[in-house]
Amino acid sequence: MTLSRRAAQFVLLVVCLIWGANFTAMKILLNQMSPFSVVSLRTAVAAMGFLVVMMLLRRGIPAFTKQDWIRIVQLGVLGVTSYNIFSALGQDHLPAALSSLIIGSSPIFTALFAGLLGIERITRNTVIGLVLATTGLVLLVSQGRGVDVPLTREVVLAAAILVVAPASWGAYTVLAKPMLRRHDPITVAGMGMIIGALTLSPLFVIDPKVLPEIQALGRVGWTALMVSALGSLVVAYILFGMVLRALPPSQAAMTSYITPLFAITIAWLVLGEQPTLGLLLGGVFVLAAVLVISRAPRVIETEPSE
Repeated sequence: MTLSRRAAQFVLLVVCLIWGANFTAMKILLNQMSPFSVVSLRTAVAAMGFLVVMMLLRRGIPAFTKQDWIRIVQLGVLGVTSYNIFSALGQDHLPAALSSLIIGSSPIFTALFAGLLGIERITRNTVIGLVLATTGLVLLVSQGRGVDVPLTREVVLAAAILVVAPASWGAYTVLAKPMLRRHDPITVAGMGMIIGALTLSPLFVIDPKVLPEIQALGRVGWTALMVSALGSLVVAYILFGMVLRALPPSQAAMTSYITPLFAITIAWLVLGEQPTLGLLLGGVFVLAAVLVISRAPRVIETEPSE
């Protein structure tokens, strides 16, 4: 099913709400578990969720070509393995609101990768957006942490690690576009999630804390896990795939413009994270960059090489 432009924009809003709530859910999980435990558990639950959905819809093994399988492995590594590892490692040392704004820079990377692969032109807006985003990220790290998070080498390193997550998501967004012209969003997102979960499964063996931390997870933790795994990684991935089918990559990446607004509000209501002036100022620069880059991209009718 292909959405109309207006329907895609509404679905985009729903995706933003789910992903905004995920930052608070992730913070709750990271307060109870190690980053590797969170990553391995939520991706395993999400993969099982996709398997159930695909079984209910009677989806068999996808009719992928060899090149399709190569691409789906790339999507699993970028959109699941890399994104989730670097996201969890970075968020473990940063407030949820700040994390959401750093990850909100993904449209910058989407536009850059789309330009480098010849899908969209790198325009003056791209350059302006990159300057605004860089300024915003510097302000966020130096001034937007909150009174309880001093500027230390650990915080700077966490922010640098976290930036890899939106870069991974930007690449995923660009590379998923041609796959979604040939296959439905559930198949693409589901197979990518299953492959990503398989690449992360050794963590259950390598990290001795994973199983004990899962056993000690309380009611609040399991609720946060369901929001983070089934909501963020299953429902939102499927909906985002539907949006990506209907909109150009950099317009679909507008999730990063709206998601932080939900994330900051939910983190304030649930976690008590008070927005600081530095957070708001840095957020304005990042969101302005996203808005500049996402306005009327010039699409070139080519696809990234398979």
